[in-house]
Amino acid sequence: MQAPGRLPNLVAGLDTLPARLRVALDHQADYAALQPEWRNLLEAICLAHGLAAWRRVLHFVQLLDEPWFRQIRFNDMRQGLALALEAAANLQDQPAQARALLRLGEIETELNDYAAAAAHLENGMQQHRLVSFLHRIVLQ
Repeated sequence: MQAPGRLPNLVAGLDTLPARLRVALDHQADYAALQPEWRNLLEAICLAHGLAAWRRVLHFVQLLDEPWFRQIRFNDMRQGLALALEAAANLQDQPAQARALLRLGEIETELNDYAAAAAHLENGMQQHRLVSFLHRIVLQ
Protein backbone atom coordinates (compact mmCIF):
# COMPACT_ATOMS: atom_id res chain seq x y z
CA MET A 1 0.00 0.00 0.00
CA GLN A 2 1.27 3.48 -0.88
CA ALA A 3 2.05 5.86 1.95
CA PRO A 4 -0.45 8.75 2.11
CA GLY A 5 0.61 11.48 -0.28
CA ARG A 6 3.34 9.37 -1.90
CA LEU A 7 1.60 8.68 -5.22
CA PRO A 8 0.94 12.36 -6.05
CA ASN A 9 4.60 13.11 -5.29
CA LEU A 10 5.71 10.32 -7.61
CA VAL A 11 3.40 11.46 -10.40
CA ALA A 12 4.54 15.07 -10.01
CA GLY A 13 8.16 13.93 -10.12
CA LEU A 14 7.61 12.05 -13.37
CA ASP A 15 7.77 15.35 -15.25
CA THR A 16 11.33 15.94 -14.01
CA LEU A 17 12.73 12.62 -15.23
CA PRO A 18 13.49 13.70 -18.83
CA ALA A 19 15.34 16.80 -17.61
CA ARG A 20 17.39 14.79 -15.12
CA LEU A 21 18.15 12.20 -17.75
CA ARG A 22 19.28 15.00 -20.06
CA VAL A 23 21.63 16.33 -17.33
CA ALA A 24 23.17 12.88 -16.96
CA LEU A 25 23.51 12.46 -20.73
CA ASP A 26 24.89 15.94 -21.44
CA HIS A 27 27.39 15.96 -18.59
CA GLN A 28 28.65 12.37 -18.39
CA ALA A 29 32.28 13.53 -18.57
CA ASP A 30 31.79 17.00 -17.03
CA TYR A 31 32.21 16.09 -13.39
CA ALA A 32 32.12 19.71 -12.21
CA ALA A 33 28.65 20.07 -13.73
CA LEU A 34 27.52 16.78 -12.19
CA GLN A 35 28.78 17.66 -8.71
CA PRO A 36 25.69 19.64 -7.61
CA GLU A 37 23.39 17.14 -9.35
CA TRP A 38 24.45 13.85 -7.74
CA ARG A 39 21.61 13.84 -5.22
CA ASN A 40 19.04 14.81 -7.87
CA LEU A 41 20.24 12.10 -10.22
CA LEU A 42 20.02 9.39 -7.57
CA GLU A 43 16.57 10.66 -6.62
CA ALA A 44 15.55 10.44 -10.28
CA ILE A 45 16.62 6.79 -10.36
CA CYS A 46 14.65 6.12 -7.17
CA LEU A 47 11.65 7.92 -8.66
CA ALA A 48 11.81 5.93 -11.89
CA HIS A 49 12.07 2.75 -9.81
CA GLY A 50 9.06 3.78 -7.71
CA LEU A 51 7.08 4.31 -10.91
CA ALA A 52 8.18 0.92 -12.28
CA ALA A 53 9.85 2.71 -15.21
CA TRP A 54 12.30 -0.18 -15.46
CA ARG A 55 13.96 0.76 -18.77
CA ARG A 56 14.52 4.29 -17.50
CA VAL A 57 16.17 2.92 -14.34
CA LEU A 58 18.53 0.82 -16.44
CA HIS A 59 19.28 3.76 -18.74
CA PHE A 60 20.05 6.14 -15.85
CA VAL A 61 22.36 3.64 -14.17
CA GLN A 62 24.13 2.88 -17.45
CA LEU A 63 24.68 6.61 -18.08
CA LEU A 64 26.03 7.21 -14.59
CA ASP A 65 28.23 4.12 -14.35
CA GLU A 66 31.47 5.74 -15.47
CA PRO A 67 30.95 9.12 -13.75
CA TRP A 68 30.07 7.38 -10.48
CA PHE A 69 33.12 5.16 -10.72
CA ARG A 70 35.56 7.91 -11.71
CA GLN A 71 34.27 10.21 -8.98
CA ILE A 72 34.44 7.38 -6.41
CA ARG A 73 30.74 7.62 -5.62
CA PHE A 74 30.58 3.94 -4.73
CA ASN A 75 27.66 4.19 -2.30
CA ASP A 76 25.53 5.98 -4.91
CA MET A 77 26.66 3.44 -7.46
CA ARG A 78 25.78 0.55 -5.16
CA GLN A 79 22.29 1.95 -4.57
CA GLY A 80 21.75 2.60 -8.28
CA LEU A 81 22.98 -0.86 -9.26
CA ALA A 82 20.68 -2.49 -6.70
CA LEU A 83 17.74 -0.66 -8.29
CA ALA A 84 18.98 -1.60 -11.77
CA LEU A 85 19.16 -5.23 -10.68
CA GLU A 86 15.52 -5.10 -9.59
CA ALA A 87 14.57 -3.35 -12.84
CA ALA A 88 16.36 -6.00 -14.91
CA ALA A 89 14.62 -8.76 -12.94
CA ASN A 90 11.23 -7.14 -13.52
CA LEU A 91 11.99 -6.89 -17.24
CA GLN A 92 13.35 -10.46 -17.25
CA ASP A 93 16.42 -8.98 -18.96
CA GLN A 94 19.04 -11.62 -18.17
CA PRO A 95 22.01 -9.83 -19.78
CA ALA A 96 21.21 -6.66 -17.79
CA GLN A 97 20.90 -8.76 -14.62
CA ALA A 98 24.31 -10.33 -15.23
CA ARG A 99 25.92 -6.92 -15.88
CA ALA A 100 24.35 -5.39 -12.76
CA LEU A 101 25.38 -8.32 -10.57
CA LEU A 102 28.97 -8.29 -11.81
CA ARG A 103 29.33 -4.51 -11.48
CA LEU A 104 27.67 -4.56 -8.05
CA GLY A 105 30.16 -7.20 -6.94
CA GLU A 106 33.03 -5.08 -8.23
CA ILE A 107 31.78 -2.00 -6.35
CA GLU A 108 31.24 -3.98 -3.16
CA THR A 109 34.85 -5.11 -3.41
CA GLU A 110 35.86 -1.43 -3.56
CA LEU A 111 33.70 -0.86 -0.46
CA ASN A 112 35.38 -3.80 1.33
CA ASP A 113 32.07 -5.66 1.61
CA TYR A 114 33.61 -8.94 0.53
CA ALA A 115 30.75 -11.24 1.52
CA ALA A 116 28.21 -9.29 -0.56
CA ALA A 117 30.75 -8.94 -3.38
CA ALA A 118 31.39 -12.69 -3.49
CA ALA A 119 27.66 -13.46 -3.59
CA HIS A 120 26.96 -10.93 -6.36
CA LEU A 121 29.99 -11.95 -8.41
CA GLU A 122 29.06 -15.64 -8.17
CA ASN A 123 25.44 -14.92 -9.12
CA GLY A 124 26.62 -12.65 -11.93
CA MET A 125 28.90 -15.34 -13.33
CA GLN A 126 26.10 -17.91 -13.19
CA GLN A 127 23.76 -15.50 -14.95
CA HIS A 128 26.44 -14.70 -17.55
CA ARG A 129 27.01 -18.41 -18.23
CA LEU A 130 23.26 -18.91 -18.65
CA VAL A 131 23.00 -15.98 -21.07
CA SER A 132 25.99 -17.27 -23.05
CA PHE A 133 24.51 -20.78 -23.18
CA LEU A 134 21.14 -19.50 -24.38
CA HIS A 135 22.84 -17.30 -26.95
CA ARG A 136 24.74 -20.30 -28.36
CA ILE A 137 21.50 -22.31 -28.60
CA VAL A 138 19.80 -19.54 -30.53
CA LEU A 139 22.72 -19.28 -32.97
CA GLN A 140 22.69 -23.02 -33.75
